[in-house]
Amino acid sequence: MWTTREELTHQTVTLCRQGMTRRAIARALGISRNTVRKLLVAHARARSGPHEALAAPPARAPRESKLTPFIERITALLARYPEITSQRVFEELRASGFAGGYTAVKTHVRKVRPTKRPEASKPTPVYAAGEMAESDWSPHTIDFTNGTRTTVQVNLGAWMAEHKVGSPVLTAQTRQGPHGSVLEIRVRLPARAVMRGVRATVRVREEAVVENTDGQITSKQHALAERSITLASGGEPGLFSGEIPMAELAGLPQSMPLFSGQVVWQLSVAVQIPWWPDWEDTFTLGAYPGGESHSRGNPIVLTFE
Repeated sequence: MWTTREELTHQTVTLCRQGMTRRAIARALGISRNTVRKLLVAHARARSGPHEALAAPPARAPRESKLTPFIERITALLARYPEITSQRVFEELRASGFAGGYTAVKTHVRKVRPTKRPEASKPTPVYAAGEMAESDWSPHTIDFTNGTRTTVQVNLGAWMAEHKVGSPVLTAQTRQGPHGSVLEIRVRLPARAVMRGVRATVRVREEAVVENTDGQITSKQHALAERSITLASGGEPGLFSGEIPMAELAGLPQSMPLFSGQVVWQLSVAVQIPWWPDWEDTFTLGAYPGGESHSRGNPIVLTFE
């Protein structure tokens, strides 16, 4: 058996030369297979490397090549024409009397040509509605009831209407008009957005937790009022506005017996875009505790950005 690291390495290499596998060597010497592998790899690396007792061979003295007299010419060409190809440099040198080959010219040009600095990522352009479309083809397999199968190509389009319209800025607030209180709605869009119109819808509903006759508690909703208007251009590019009389929305009696509920006002805005799915989103304007008349006071003023 072995007692030192050198003896272990010697026995491991000897058994390997005799044709034994690493598993058999590990079992015979009482070591792991990973240790056997590390010893064999280290021994092979030591045999392939230079011997410590031998002096390193002297470095070869540089000698002049056929390309040496033309190095200044190559440097001048690269300085004057940064995008010049190695083939074009070779042709210029041949015309000047160069008798070497193309490979030597190509290798030298690659070595001395300044490394091109990577360009910074360009900002993603923002397109208005109708200015750009994105689509792709995708294969889909269809199995028919008669046992046959076919593959069809389906065109998939990514219609990001919200991105194409831009970031709408919505403002809803109440003010006193000539004929009473009104809810004023303003929608501001990018000036270059293309659209057919903007439509706003205000919905008022009551939400309540109701106790049924059998004692069970359920959640219910009931629509109280709904009014839609088409917003007109506000005189500025991308600005649309409109008004809804509060008398048509406020002061509505609640229809459900409540012990925990609220009345919710919601504003839905739809931007009608040509050749594009309409952009639409819904925002909550205000909520009022159940049991109180939501005609008291005005809805909370909110600005959506």
